Amino acid sequence: MHLKNESRLKSLIKGISWRIIGTIDTLFVAFIITGDTVKSLSIGGIEVFTKIFLYYLHERLWSRISRRLWKKTQGLFSFIRFKNFVFSSEEWLVNRSDREKKNEHKGCVIWLTGLSGAGKTTIARHLEKKLFEERYSSKILDGDVLRSGINADLAFSENDRKENIRRTAEIAKIFADTGFITIVSLITPKEEFRALARQIIGEEDFHLIYVEASLEECERRDVKGLYAKARKGVIKDFTGVSPGNGFEVPTNAQIILKTEKTNIELIVIQLLEYLKEKVPTKQYLN
Repeated sequence: MHLKNESRLKSLIKGISWRIIGTIDTLFVAFIITGDTVKSLSIGGIEVFTKIFLYYLHERLWSRISRRLWKKTQGLFSFIRFKNFVFSSEEWLVNRSDREKKNEHKGCVIWLTGLSGAGKTTIARHLEKKLFEERYSSKILDGDVLRSGINADLAFSENDRKENIRRTAEIAKIFADTGFITIVSLITPKEEFRALARQIIGEEDFHLIYVEASLEECERRDVKGLYAKARKGVIKDFTGVSPGNGFEVPTNAQIILKTEKTNIELIVIQLLEYLKEKVPTKQYLN
């Protein structure tokens, strides 16, 4: 509303135009009630002058209301109108417990960390398939997929890697709160980055799984030729190859999966057994 900038002449003209409409309405109503044309014209004639004057005063009073005061007034009415529709995080109509009961299991985050080519994506996909077959609600957050979308603006500097982890952890937390078993497949090369993810997601929901494979084995598996390009300097900031981009072996992983010595079927069975122990379902089946 910009009444403060409205001229007195404009307010007067608006008053007159409105009163023409109002007077016609008054004449019509007066005639219906009295049935007398003269009385109707008398009522309308007196009313037109009094209402123009009152409308003009009304407009000028509103024009003195400052924009700041008007905004405060709007805020007050908004609060009064919507105060019964504001909920705190503890007052959602559908909460995490409700979703977990519907899914028949708790939500959590399985965070797979390891070198490029160690087998994280393969494990994530096979695990998701097995969970689906056993009627678990699950979702994969794959590093390559995220970097083609929500993290497309990030490169591979230390700060960008950290932001990549932070964003992914925030998304994983949302999925876990929705009652999903969320499988994150991300190199996550530093202890600092893993600690950040654990802090965001929460100790109870965060399960760190180290997918172990030697650098030599990862290079041997590399069908995309990423390691070769990194060694030639074509790819910069490549974990395990580029200077200053080493991989820090996790010291607090819940499980270590040795992909050089164990086939994928046994690895998935190992993970499922772990999940069934840490993410029970029986308490939600009653």
